[in-house]
Amino acid sequence: MPDQLLKKAIDAVWPRGSAWTQKVGGGMEGLLLGIGDSLELVRTKLMTLAKLRNPELTEQLDELEIDFGVVPDPTLTDAVRRSRLMARINAEQAAGTRDRMERELQAAGFDLFVYSNDPAVDPRQFATSFATVAGGDEAFAGEPSAVAEVFLALIIVNGDAIRTVSVWLTVAGGDEAFAGELSAIAEQAGSTDIPISYDLPVDPATWPLIFFIGGPATFGGSGELISIEVAQVPALRRIELEQTVLRLKPLHTWAVMMIEYV
Repeated sequence: MPDQLLKKAIDAVWPRGSAWTQKVGGGMEGLLLGIGDSLELVRTKLMTLAKLRNPELTEQLDELEIDFGVVPDPTLTDAVRRSRLMARINAEQAAGTRDRMERELQAAGFDLFVYSNDPAVDPRQFATSFATVAGGDEAFAGEPSAVAEVFLALIIVNGDAIRTVSVWLTVAGGDEAFAGELSAIAEQAGSTDIPISYDLPVDPATWPLIFFIGGPATFGGSGELISIEVAQVPALRRIELEQTVLRLKPLHTWAVMMIEYV
């Protein structure tokens, strides 16, 4: 049985009089029922406009993500995309504090913690570490998890910075860089982009400007950081995570990411 709602709406404005009376089961009633079904499709589509800005229900997920500065990623599940969009829309409108960043990261589905360097310690002790160290519980021959690899933390300052360097066919001191050599052409062959990397500062006065993002941490008696576990984050969510950190952190701070992308 077709939906009678719009058929009733048509009947409400239908002309009165014997000439316009519809025979039950007749052709005119059937025509008006068909018109009602067609209008129902339009009504159903228009009803989605009420959900257009709702990240949990919208049918225009890509467009809503773009509106709020989230890069659409079709490799993620629909539930994950809606969850991270909900976190972005409902983000606090407050100063860039450690607590706010931690809440937003966790609301977006990242199992991460944010730590201030207070009391300040040398941040370089966290930026480089070994997966297995001598004397550790897993540091013995035959243990498959005893991997002697180095972990290098990513340092986020204020987004990626690139330096463009020219590439020359002949450079001073090269094998062909001498007078009379026909192939010694001083011509630019192109250019290459070199990412600019950052080294953590050695000046203790700057250490309070460093903060850390990672797994659970241990603290000393004065509240200083002793160790931070390396957290794992899906590689597909790397851009989202780093953009979130850049959006929330103050410009003058540096983030040491104790994170392994898997």
